[in-house]
Amino acid sequence: MADTAPRDDAHSVPLSTVVGRRDLGLGTVVAAGDPGIGWAVVSELDDPAVYLRGGELLLTAGVNLPATTAGLRAYVASLVGAGVSAVGFGVTPVHDTVPAGLIEQCHQQGLPLVEVPRPTPFTAVSQAVGEELEERRLRDLRRLGEAHQVLARAVSDPDPVGRVLRVLAESLNGWAALAAPEALRRTPTAPAALSDLSDLLGKLSSVRGPRSAKARSRDDEVFLHTVGTPPEDHGVVLVGRPEPLGITDRAVLRTATALLDLLARTSNEAPPVPGRLLTGLLLDGGVTSATEPLLAELANAHPAATTDPRGSSASEGSPVPAGRPTPSGTPSGSPGASGASGTAGVSAARGSVGTPGLPGASGASRATGTVGPQGPGTPGHATRSPGDLPGASGASGTPGASAARGSAGTSGLPGASGTADASGSVAYRVLHASARAGRHTAPAALPLDTSVLEYSGAAGEGRLRAVLADRGEDAHRDQLDELRLHGWTGALSAPVQPCGLAGADRQAAALLVRARACGAPLLWDTGTDPFDTLLDPEGVDDLTRRVLGPLAADTDSARTLRHTLYVWLTRHGNWDRAAADLGTHRNSVRYRISRIERDLGVDLSDAEQRMRLWFALSRRRP
Repeated sequence: MADTAPRDDAHSVPLSTVVGRRDLGLGTVVAAGDPGIGWAVVSELDDPAVYLRGGELLLTAGVNLPATTAGLRAYVASLVGAGVSAVGFGVTPVHDTVPAGLIEQCHQQGLPLVEVPRPTPFTAVSQAVGEELEERRLRDLRRLGEAHQVLARAVSDPDPVGRVLRVLAESLNGWAALAAPEALRRTPTAPAALSDLSDLLGKLSSVRGPRSAKARSRDDEVFLHTVGTPPEDHGVVLVGRPEPLGITDRAVLRTATALLDLLARTSNEAPPVPGRLLTGLLLDGGVTSATEPLLAELANAHPAATTDPRGSSASEGSPVPAGRPTPSGTPSGSPGASGASGTAGVSAARGSVGTPGLPGASGASRATGTVGPQGPGTPGHATRSPGDLPGASGASGTPGASAARGSAGTSGLPGASGTADASGSVAYRVLHASARAGRHTAPAALPLDTSVLEYSGAAGEGRLRAVLADRGEDAHRDQLDELRLHGWTGALSAPVQPCGLAGADRQAAALLVRARACGAPLLWDTGTDPFDTLLDPEGVDDLTRRVLGPLAADTDSARTLRHTLYVWLTRHGNWDRAAADLGTHRNSVRYRISRIERDLGVDLSDAEQRMRLWFALSRRRP
């Protein structure tokens, strides 16, 4: 008998769906159930079974079809043994009709047989199977995305566990229950008691037991999965329905199980669900095409807007981006530019711009700001003169920069729209922030305009991370200013698509280390050098001293050797071009490079050693 057991919906399409396509004109010759078709293949071999995996619609014109009854019996038996779902027999030019012997053997052995008419090429049948499979896959993706969105909303319900169970049951067309240590939570259609599953529940709840199982209970097939680890603390989730779970169903179950695990681990500290739960789920678990709409909804991102949410006034008083430092430590850019001299384009947020009503903050100092230490590796604050700020008079208590924002709002205000790329998809940034010593605003009260936020740490040592819709660099600099006024030092990643959130999370975490070291919030802008986030300024100084060794000394000889090495590396080891740049003989360059190798104990033919020295030279502060 052919295998008529239900196959996974994502990997097969019912034979009746293929036969029912009017464009193919297929006819049923032998009906034997409605098996799933995983693919359509063409074979004229005497015994194609060894080349098949099972679940195929085998298409043949009978070129090498056995002529005897015994041969046909063996041929069909071989196909049945290989798990072939059905045979499609093409009539003409070899056979004008489907051979009667083949019909008899397929009927006796329960193998479905369909006739492929002459006008229908085998490739059309294969293409039709592929189209039906793709349509099922897309339908499952839509269903998965819808289920994920409803599950995400469920965790914000006053009874999140009960709501997640109800959504799970509705999504899978069955019932759901959570066998937790303290109580049994179940949906209305679930059995009142699960005594027949008590032994299996005990095994799943044990430390060394399995993590999932399935069993028959009355008329339902029940699927069981542990919730987190250890399972004896968080319980087991059960789903029951008459049919087995497909791939999409299992994905929905896994998401619900993960949410139940997060709910069990979530404390009552602010911020509440769903932000704390979903931040970990999105940043640590990754974003898929199915969960991307969920992220856009919770991060309050709207791809329609592509301009600065503050309106036309946003450009007034904006700082000039910091110039790229040269190896000597002199920032590039035109004289009088108000950008900070930060490292490689990592922009320090405008930190000292004040807000009216803050004790001890004068209008003049708030409008002017401060400038951090100069040189590579140390970001400073972008400077502003009082005239740069619309409406700023410089008097104490004058709103200054805060007044300039006015009713246009900042990215932290509810309703702000996210920027979109050329394709119309919304970009996101990941925020990492730490509470500064002293008083600071509670995380739930921060003006972040996102529900994707989590907070951890003891009082005075708090850390938070959040996913924000990208509003543009200027708007986010203002947002970091606001966070600083609330007692938080923040760092924002570069804008990324949802699939890049995990990398942006690591990027923001590394940038926060540097922001705390230099005492200023940082924003990863378009000119940021990724290497500059790896080490804080003190770490860069220590690295250059260790790598350069005696070349780091402040002597004429060391300076000459450093300059020679820098030029030689710039010219990729070309002696003549390096000598021309230095205004000396090529043999002098050879002598100096040999001395450097001897003094440092390195071989400059090694690319890694050249890379280390270039890194140290290009980031050394005078």
